[in-house]
Amino acid sequence: MNRALIGLGGLAASAAFAQTQPAPSGARFHFREPKPTTYRVEQQNMAGSAALNWVKAWPENASRYPVQFGSRVALQLQPGTDVHEVLKGSSLKLSRAVAANFFVLEAADAPTALREAQRLAARPEVLVSCPVQRREQMRKHGPYAVRPNDTYFFDQWNLENRAGNGAPLGVDLNVRAAWPITRGQGSIIAVADDGVELTHPEFVLRAANNLHFYFDRGNGSTNALPTDPDDNHSTVVAGLALAEGNNHRGMSGVAPQAQLASWKIFLGNTVSASDEQLMDMYQFHSNVVSVENHS
Repeated sequence: MNRALIGLGGLAASAAFAQTQPAPSGARFHFREPKPTTYRVEQQNMAGSAALNWVKAWPENASRYPVQFGSRVALQLQPGTDVHEVLKGSSLKLSRAVAANFFVLEAADAPTALREAQRLAARPEVLVSCPVQRREQMRKHGPYAVRPNDTYFFDQWNLENRAGNGAPLGVDLNVRAAWPITRGQGSIIAVADDGVELTHPEFVLRAANNLHFYFDRGNGSTNALPTDPDDNHSTVVAGLALAEGNNHRGMSGVAPQAQLASWKIFLGNTVSASDEQLMDMYQFHSNVVSVENHS
C-alpha cells in the first residue's frame, strides 16, 4: 500500500530548479508519509486561501527544493478502521477508495487540505495523512557516465547491453546511469568463498585492510588467499562486483571504488568451515561490512 502513497504523494524525482528556503517564521505542518515529516509554508502562500488550488512548501531538514501541495489528501488507516468515523467533523470529503484502508479525500482548497491532513496525522489510527503533491519541474533524465576504458567492457552485457547507437539490445544493470551518483566509494563488499587473489591488479589498491577472514585461522593462519588449485571461484565473483574501473585492462566491476574483504570458508573442493566457524564469519566486522556475497 505504500506504493500507492508514493504515487499519490509524487514520485521522488530530482528537482531541476533552485529555490531559496522560506523564512523560519513560516507555518509548519506535520504529516505522515508514512514516516513523520514536516514542511514549512510561507505565510503569504496561505493568503487568499479560497483561490488557492496549490500551495508551495519546503520539506524541513531535507531537500532544499519545494513541492506544491494540492487540495486532495492521501489517507491510510489501520485495518478495520471506519473512514466515515474518522472524517466526522472534518470538511474533507471522500473522493475515492484506492483500497480497503486507503483513500483520497477532497478539500475546498489547498490550505484547508494542509490543515486537515495535519489534524488527521495526529490520530493514532492513521498510518498516512498528507496532501497530494507535485513538483513544478523535474529532471526526467539524469547524468550518464562516460564509457570506461577497460579492455573487455564492451563484452560486459550485464552492465550495458546496447548497440553502438545506444539502442537497448536487452536487459542490463544500466550502471552508467548509477555511476554519476556512486561507484561504491565508502562501501565494503565481503566475498565469502574460496579466497580472493588480493594481489590481483584489479583489487590490490582496495584490499589493504584488516577485514579478511580465514576459517582456519585458529590453526595459526590468517591467509584469506586462494591456496588450492580448486580455489578458483572467489576471485571471479570479486571481479564482477568491484574490479577496478578505467585502468585500461580487464573488466570493470559494478562498484569499482568499493573496498574488498576476502572471507575464505572453503579450501579446494574437500574442506569447508564448520558451523561454528561460519557463525564467526557472519559476525566478523558485521558492523563495518556493507554487502556480503555468498554465491
